[in-house]
Amino acid sequence: MGERDYDALLTVERNSQHLLSLINDILDISKIEADKVILDLDEFDLKCLVKDVIELNYSLIDEKQLSIAFHCEQEDTLIEGDSIKIKQILTNLLANAIKFTDAGTITVQLESFIHPNHGKMARVQVQDTGIGISADDQKLLFQKFSQVDDSATRRSSGAGLGLMIAEEFAIAHGGWIDVESVVGSGSTFSLILPLIAHIESYSMNGSTNETADGSRS
Repeated sequence: MGERDYDALLTVERNSQHLLSLINDILDISKIEADKVILDLDEFDLKCLVKDVIELNYSLIDEKQLSIAFHCEQEDTLIEGDSIKIKQILTNLLANAIKFTDAGTITVQLESFIHPNHGKMARVQVQDTGIGISADDQKLLFQKFSQVDDSATRRSSGAGLGLMIAEEFAIAHGGWIDVESVVGSGSTFSLILPLIAHIESYSMNGSTNETADGSRS
């Protein structure tokens, strides 16, 4: 097989993966809008899951010649939830960080904290040194079929569904997603989940609430 044939096969594979991703996103949106998302709950180690997500994205990180660091000082990272859906959330956050970062480091940090209203929570932060997001564009991030601006749209062939799905899955687990960003200085997306599950009946068509400190819950 020549180099040209190998490159052609890689292109076919990437296009196939992209198409499959779009189909899966559309199916997820359909389930969310029909209020038919079912969580398959089990107990798992969140730290191990985060490591798995990082390992699955190593090839993309190497391709862009980026550095990645993972920090986790706590020992107890057991969580009850749908590991497949939480993995999907983290994969989306990390993939976006890689996609919109041309140079520098992506830092993933897992920590726990006590929320005044929700008790003991886990926070997974994905911080990049990428293009950043303006305050106005941050308002569009979790809307269906939205992408933040023309430059981002040119760089991304996505359908603008990933973050909306990620947030809905986080809410279904009794958690939420926060974002902090400055244009030109990178972004930090944080997935917040309860370490001790208190998942309650939730309508996927419901609106996102806010806590007293401004965080979504």
